[in-house]
Amino acid sequence: MKRVILFGTAVMILMFTACSKKLQTTANLKDQLDSINYAFGVANGAAFKSMFAPEDTTKENIEAMLIGFAKGFRNLSEEEISKSEAITAGIQLNHGLKQGFLFGDSAMTVNKDLIYKTVDEMLNGKETVSGFDRLKANEYFFKIYQRRRDSVPLQLTKEIIDSINIAYAVMQGANYANNLNDTNRAEFIKNFHKGRSMEKSTDRFENLGYTMALGGYQMFSKTGLLNDSTITLRADITLAGINAGALGDTTIFSADAAREYLRAVSEKRRAERNAQLFGAWKKENEDFLAKKAEDPAVKKTSTNSGLLYEVLKEGKGPKPQLNDRVKVHYKGYLINDTVFDSSIERGEPAVFGLTQVIDGWTEGLQLMSVGSKYRFYIPQQLGYGDQQAGEVIKPFSTLIFEVELLGIEKQKPENVKDMLKRR
Repeated sequence: MKRVILFGTAVMILMFTACSKKLQTTANLKDQLDSINYAFGVANGAAFKSMFAPEDTTKENIEAMLIGFAKGFRNLSEEEISKSEAITAGIQLNHGLKQGFLFGDSAMTVNKDLIYKTVDEMLNGKETVSGFDRLKANEYFFKIYQRRRDSVPLQLTKEIIDSINIAYAVMQGANYANNLNDTNRAEFIKNFHKGRSMEKSTDRFENLGYTMALGGYQMFSKTGLLNDSTITLRADITLAGINAGALGDTTIFSADAAREYLRAVSEKRRAERNAQLFGAWKKENEDFLAKKAEDPAVKKTSTNSGLLYEVLKEGKGPKPQLNDRVKVHYKGYLINDTVFDSSIERGEPAVFGLTQVIDGWTEGLQLMSVGSKYRFYIPQQLGYGDQQAGEVIKPFSTLIFEVELLGIEKQKPENVKDMLKRR
C-alpha cells in the first residue's frame, strides 16, 4: 500500500489512472480530508458486490453500476430525482415478476399483461379496478395467501389467479400513484414505462447505481462522513475510491486497509473531541486519584496498573481465579457521588465471570477472599477510558465500587447477570 495522509502534513501525489476509459480509480490525495474521502469510497465500493447474487456481479454490470453512480453522485434537481424514482419503480415491478409467480407460490402464476394493464389504470388516476381499491386488494391478496397455507390449501382457479394478479397490481399501482397529480403524472408514467421495459442487465445496474448515489450524496453532503459534520464530502475523491473498491484496484488502499484507516481516524478524532469537551472532568478525576493515593488507608496493587482499593472487611474464604464466576453485591458511583449502578438497590446479587467485566473489576476481585468487602477506585484506563458509558458515566471517569464478594460460583447460573449490561 502506498503512503497516505493520516495525521501529518505531508502531501502525496498520485496520477489519475483508470481501469476503463470512464472509471477513475486513483486520485491526488493532498491532505487528510482527501484520504478520508478516498478510503471511505474504497470501503463502501468493496461492499457493493456483496449486495447482489453472484451471477449478477459480472464486470459489465459492476462497471455499469459505477457509471450510473458517478452520474447520480451530485446535487440533483427535483426533476432528475423524480425521473430516477419513476424508472426505478418500473424496473422493480418488472424484476419482481421475473420469477413467474407471486409470493413464492408457484401456483400463483404471473399474468404480466394483466398486471401491467391494471398498474397503468391506477397510474392514470383510477382508484378502483375490478372492484379492488388499495384496502380491498390488500385484504384479498393476504386472505388467499393465508388460505394457501391451510392444512388443506385453497385450490386456485383461473378466476382466482386473475383476481390475485389484479389485487397485486392495485397494491403496487396505488403505491406508485400516491404522489401523482395532473402536473407530474404524464412524466412519471413515461419514465415508469422506460424502466419497466429495461431488459439489459447493464441498463438496470446503471440505474441502480444512479439511485444509490442519489441517496448517498444527499445524506453525506449534509451530515459529513463518519458521522462527523467536519469531515466534508469531496465527491470526486470519494467516487474514485468507490470505483477502486468495487473494481479491486489496491493502488492506494485495499478494502481492509481503508477500513482500518477509517477506524484509526474515527478513534483519534473522537479522543480529541472528548479531550476538548471533557478535559476539565479528566483533570478533576486525575486530581482525585492522586489525592486518594496519599491516603494511608488506600492501597495500590502490585501491578502498578493504577487501581486503588480500601479493605472495608476482610473475609476468610478462597480467592477467585481469572476463569471463575463470582456472586457479588456492589454499588458503583462517580467522584461526585452520583450512583450509576447498584445490585443492592435491585435486591439481587450479580453473577458473572471475571473475564466479562471491565479490567478494574477483573484485577480487583482476584485480590478479595470470599466474605470480603472492598472499595475500589478504578481509573479511566481500567474502566471505559475516553468513551461515554450510558447516560451518567462520562469519558475519563473514575469508577468507585463498593464490592462484597459473596461467593465463587461453581455452576453456571441459568440467568447470567452481567453488570455491564444493566446500564
